Amino acid sequence: MADLDTITGFLDGYLAFLKEKSSEVRINENVSKISLPFLDALDDCTEIYIINDNDKYIITDDGETLTNLKFNGVEISSPSRQKIFERILSNYGVKVNDNNSLYIEAIIDNLYLKKHMFLQCVAKINDMYVLSRNNVQNIFLEDVKNFLEKNKILNVPDYKIIGKSGLTSNYDFVIPKTDKKPMTLLRVVNKIDRDKVKSIVFDWTDSIGVVQDDLQLLVIYNDTENQIREENVNALKTYGVKSFAWTQNQQLKEYLMAS
Repeated sequence: MADLDTITGFLDGYLAFLKEKSSEVRINENVSKISLPFLDALDDCTEIYIINDNDKYIITDDGETLTNLKFNGVEISSPSRQKIFERILSNYGVKVNDNNSLYIEAIIDNLYLKKHMFLQCVAKINDMYVLSRNNVQNIFLEDVKNFLEKNKILNVPDYKIIGKSGLTSNYDFVIPKTDKKPMTLLRVVNKIDRDKVKSIVFDWTDSIGVVQDDLQLLVIYNDTENQIREENVNALKTYGVKSFAWTQNQQLKEYLMAS
């Protein structure tokens, strides 16, 4: 586990990185465009718009998220995909309008929290590129959910923690503590890359110490569809994060079922 000084340094460094790699352009007196160093489904930087509408703000992607998915062959039209899409929107309080633009409404007091939630939602929806025609049966989150249910591993899905920063981090599952294990947060990752590692570690270090129970974070990543760089897995270990490749699901089962 990284010590407190290291965690503090990482948080400061990460925030500095975001500030350096982000940009803002004023479109007019009521609209600003923000570019952020989070890659979308086309491997471009994520762009969002903040619209000042009298006493409220509207944060939107101007339709880019769903347009990019469609370009990659992903249509949010089948019942299974629509169900996943609607669940993601509900988890983060995001809506979609008739022009297929994602948006969330905010007031000045929660503008930055809502912006953070909106970006997490966009990242989750971008992960739906794995639902292209060739991979429609390989819905990784559903695979993990079925794995937990099949092995009767008690869990609660969609667990949220408000971190030290005041921002909310969403974990795919939480497993209650046992006599030998602390409460276990599960993050399911289809593609583990450098940006994803930074996001995971930021959420994790922000979550430590805000609940009474001891915590551990376990990342389950998909190595059956994507090539995994060992340096990314090792980076998680540096911050005390356990990880299992999906091809190690037998070891994962033994670890989770050990009392």
